[in-house]
This record gives sequence, structure tokens and C-alpha cells, in this order.
Amino acid sequence: MNHAEQINILNDLRKKIPDGFQCKKGCHDCCGIIVWSPIEWMLLPDKFKGLKQEGLECPYYNDEGCLVYEHRPILCRLFGVVDNPMMICPHKLLPADHLTNEQSTAIMAEYIKLIEVGREKPKE
Repeated sequence: MNHAEQINILNDLRKKIPDGFQCKKGCHDCCGIIVWSPIEWMLLPDKFKGLKQEGLECPYYNDEGCLVYEHRPILCRLFGVVDNPMMICPHKLLPADHLTNEQSTAIMAEYIKLIEVGREKPKE
């Protein structure tokens, strides 16, 4: 699968995730270890790639919020919009337009396939 096909799949996955969740100002309770698919990492602007993860803290969060919000990976996009105890906002800010556990599981299954495909040598 070439990069263009991977980007199309990534964009399709992003469209399935509700966009209406707003974090509580200053909160980063969900921010932690970052998981990027190879295609998401490739699309991340270079200026962010040098940041190193220290322990369980997200290197892309500061007092201003998420530095890579527009580019954040699928897993980050799912936090707060899934009706699942593992993914729900710790402040219970579940938006009206949210995903069921089954919907998020299906998205994650597609995402895992995208990660696996990304590990293969790309066909240009």
C-alpha cells in the first residue's frame, strides 16, 4: 500500500471520530504515552519530531495545551469521545455526539491494520 492510500485510510478514520470534544482548560489527564502510526509520524511536521518522551508524560503538551493538536494521532483523538471507562474523560465531559465502545473498537481495528501496513516497505 502506498503513502497516498495510507493517508486516505487515515483521513477516513479521522472522519469517523466526533469532533466536538473540548478538554477542560489546563487539563492533560488523558495525555501520556503517544502511539503513532508510521503514516501519522511521517505527516507530523519535523519541528515536533525531536521532542522526546520522558516517562509517562506527553512531550507535546505544555501550558498552552497540545502542541500537535491538528496532527494528533488517532488514539489521542479517541480520548473523551468514547463511552468506555478506559477512554472516557476523567471529568466526565462526554459529548452528546460520541462513539460507542463497539464503534471505537472497529476504528482501532482499522488503525492497527494501518500501523501494520506502515511497517512494510511502502510501494511508491
